[in-house]
Amino acid sequence: MLISALLLSYKECNYNGKTISVYAGFYHHTLRVDGELCDEHNTLISFTSIKLSTTDKDNSKIEANISLTNRITIKVNDKLCK
Repeated sequence: MLISALLLSYKECNYNGKTISVYAGFYHHTLRVDGELCDEHNTLISFTSIKLSTTDKDNSKIEANISLTNRITIKVNDKLCK
């Protein structure tokens, strides 16, 4: 049970005053901008990485990549967000 809990991931970054958050759980995987749900993917088992994306009001392209081990990478306009 403890090892399974370590596979849950959450990452948050700020870009131009907006909070971008990505959650990677056991079943739910979500991308939110300022708390608003923008994209989600629900699955129990995935054999490839999960890609979530959206375009905000300023036409900034936001992408999140969730690896097989639930590690999260966030890119805004093709640049890593830290």
